[in-house]
Amino acid sequence: MDALTCPYGHPLTPGEILVGWSPCICPPAWANHGGHRTTQCLACNRSHIETVLYDPEHVGGGHPNRRSNPDQPSRGGSQ
Repeated sequence: MDALTCPYGHPLTPGEILVGWSPCICPPAWANHGGHRTTQCLACNRSHIETVLYDPEHVGGGHPNRRSNPDQPSRGGSQ
């Protein structure tokens, strides 16, 4: 089985990811106990790129931690 990678090609392996939880009211999240499992790529963070993957995938607008264009780096600031 091939290793999973982030959208920028970094391997998502132990020690290179931060796994968390993000509450959300979109239908897939609501069906998944009210939120998304998040996986953040630490290699991207070291390159000043914010890459967070959502499982299940977020649908619709209004998610507080998701940008509309994942190819633009985050502008920093508090979360």
